[in-house]
Amino acid sequence: MNEIELKKQFSNTQYFEQLRNQVEKDFALVGLKVDYSLCHDLEKLEKHLREDLRFFSINQPRALMQIFYSIDLNEQRLAQLLEGKQDQYYSELSKSILLREAQKVILRIHYSSH
Repeated sequence: MNEIELKKQFSNTQYFEQLRNQVEKDFALVGLKVDYSLCHDLEKLEKHLREDLRFFSINQPRALMQIFYSIDLNEQRLAQLLEGKQDQYYSELSKSILLREAQKVILRIHYSSH
């Protein structure tokens, strides 16, 4: 799944709400409190996630590293992001997290309907 497919699939309100809830749940599992209830589209969710990632990287870096493992971000992708341009780091990281979380939601929907 790429960013275009993500936007297309999660323009559906039901899917989007499940994605938003999945992100909040996974952050809570490592002790990071986030609230995206006011985010009603993917762009706003990505923006707020990006801001939270920046905040947590300064204030709770250990918990942030735990979320990468908890979400099961691809280690090669994470290494690429760390080597990339710093100004785009949080934007690319938030997109990678949303893509991974979207995969979880889609798998859950697919297997719960069979």
